Amino acid sequence: MRREPRPRLEPKEQMLASMSGATITALTMTPFDVIKVRLQSGRLANGAKPRVIPFCNGLMDHMLCCQDPKECAHSSDPYRPATSKPWYLRAISCPVGESNPFRLMAHLARTEGIGSLWSGLPATMIMAFPATILYFTSYEQFRDIFESLLPETSQKVAPFIGGAAARTLTTLIVSPMEMIRTRMQVDGLSWGATTSLFQQTFRAQGWRTLGIGFSATLLRDVPFSALYFGIYETLKKQLPIESFHTKNIACASCAAAIAGILTLPFDVMKTRQQTMLGSDMSRSPSISSIARLIREESGTRGFFRGFSPRLMKVVPACAIMMGSYEASKRYFSSAKYS
Repeated sequence: MRREPRPRLEPKEQMLASMSGATITALTMTPFDVIKVRLQSGRLANGAKPRVIPFCNGLMDHMLCCQDPKECAHSSDPYRPATSKPWYLRAISCPVGESNPFRLMAHLARTEGIGSLWSGLPATMIMAFPATILYFTSYEQFRDIFESLLPETSQKVAPFIGGAAARTLTTLIVSPMEMIRTRMQVDGLSWGATTSLFQQTFRAQGWRTLGIGFSATLLRDVPFSALYFGIYETLKKQLPIESFHTKNIACASCAAAIAGILTLPFDVMKTRQQTMLGSDMSRSPSISSIARLIREESGTRGFFRGFSPRLMKVVPACAIMMGSYEASKRYFSSAKYS
């Protein structure tokens, strides 16, 4: 079977391709996570004080700092109408026990308008665009570098190493920005005050200051990225599928499913660490303490909770992102060499 040569693009073209893929992925996946976040925040509001809720628009994880509007430092009117609350603090008034995401989406569209399904998209894209562009562009660069350095018999490991290196670099750069943004939301500090506090804390605590759940993020995302890109590139060479788009989507889906299953315990620990955070954003539970807590509560099975939801989020997001990314790369390549 003839294998289509890999497009050779400049970094700026790779950046444009990743931007187009990021846009399509975020537009497609955001409604599902909006529903999840709204349901989570509603349950918190009815019981314990709302804390931090993870939000993922299909590209990167972000932290939504859910505070009680009556206690929010920026609230001039503590008794303002519910519709003026941040989108993630509005509870969905739906039948008890309703869990079908599509029926919940329809209910939200009827009661708050179709645009509510993409609530929070602009704010998260400010973080997701740079992170996604850096992630995919650096992967291409790292993969090509390692392919040129390794002997031909070992070049098959280049995508694994490139994926791990790209995710590590992205996490190192994005985590401090995420921590600063989260700290600003929780404490009501200005950008200058927050960055000054970050610098002081960094001098005192070193690399531990890099972000909320930094070690958990590395433990989950670096192995996932290594497995995902390595399996994806391997399957592209092996699967006998002639259709360019079908092959990319199929390979991305299979790679995401395998990587998602193998890294599920790390995702469980990462999610637990995020949801345990309180108002003190400078501290977070350690990975070892999270692991002990999960084992005490549920045993080994506790590390594999959320199997279906994780695959339902990761597989389509990766398939859409990689399919769009590869299609954009092919377009730029054909335009360049035509």
